[in-house]
Amino acid sequence: MSDWTFFRRVLIVAAIVVLALLIWQLLPALLLLFAAVLFALMLDGGADFVERHTPLSRSFALALVILAIVGLLGGVLFQFGGQIMTQLDDVAQRLPGAIASLQTRLGVGDITGKLMEELRTNTGSILIQITSAAGFLINLVGNLLLVFVAAVFLAAQPDLYHRGVLMLVPNSERDLFADTLDTSASALKQWLLAQLIAMMMVGALTGIGLWLIGLPSPLALGLISALAEFIPIVGPILGAIPAVLLAVSIDWTTAIWTIGVVVVVQQLESNLIMPLIQQKLAALPPVVTMFAILAFGLLFGPVGLVLATPLAVLCYVLVTKLYIRELLDEPAKVPGEDDATVANAA
Repeated sequence: MSDWTFFRRVLIVAAIVVLALLIWQLLPALLLLFAAVLFALMLDGGADFVERHTPLSRSFALALVILAIVGLLGGVLFQFGGQIMTQLDDVAQRLPGAIASLQTRLGVGDITGKLMEELRTNTGSILIQITSAAGFLINLVGNLLLVFVAAVFLAAQPDLYHRGVLMLVPNSERDLFADTLDTSASALKQWLLAQLIAMMMVGALTGIGLWLIGLPSPLALGLISALAEFIPIVGPILGAIPAVLLAVSIDWTTAIWTIGVVVVVQQLESNLIMPLIQQKLAALPPVVTMFAILAFGLLFGPVGLVLATPLAVLCYVLVTKLYIRELLDEPAKVPGEDDATVANAA
């Protein structure tokens, strides 16, 4: 091996290492970009639906979808915002009493008193943490705004960014890469649709069930359950905690009824709602979903936990299509592909 060949290989390895380190440092920005792409796919799917069923052009269809989303959120806030905020405030006020009631029933000591003593002795550090929490909240709002604006631009000109990505790929692999991009987008759209349907149904069923048993603030608790449903497996557990704590503060009978409502809704979601949805839409094997949540949560924190399942959908499509089907030449069903495409590939 000549000195020049050896030196060139060293440069290539060094460049790969530097690129890997750069990507690792940019992971927060890349996760925000993925979130923007995910939201853009939702806007794109809505625009496609409007364009197919109306005489509107693509631009007007997208504008109508954006206005519909903004109008829906604004209408919900206008109609139920005061009630939701009142109920959320009621939940926040009842939770300390619920925790105190629970610790009394379980005989675990005065946790609240210990926390207050800690508050008095560590005021300075707690103020710093409060300031950090406020900064985190401002950063979160800014990131959400960035994701929304970026998603609008991506959905407005998807072909522009699609062509831009393909220009980075060699000509010999461009067709395969383009097909992979389209399949990944289709799989993510199907997953999003399934998740939104499940969130709405779980939120509605939870709110109705808690209202029927007489638990306070059923609308707010249903909203919490719906939002938590976006994170499979872990989310429903987190979403049920406020309702159970409130129920424990009332009496054990209400707590048992509340747990019953949560269990029934989750059984309906697991055994009826999601199977019916997944007959037509993309789905992941449960074990893949579980370990994706664990892995991405450990790697990227709360953002990784929220985006774990769509990231797993993307990885599942890439592995199935590029590795199993293309490299190993094994027939495999890829989420996001229609039956005709699968038959041709097989």
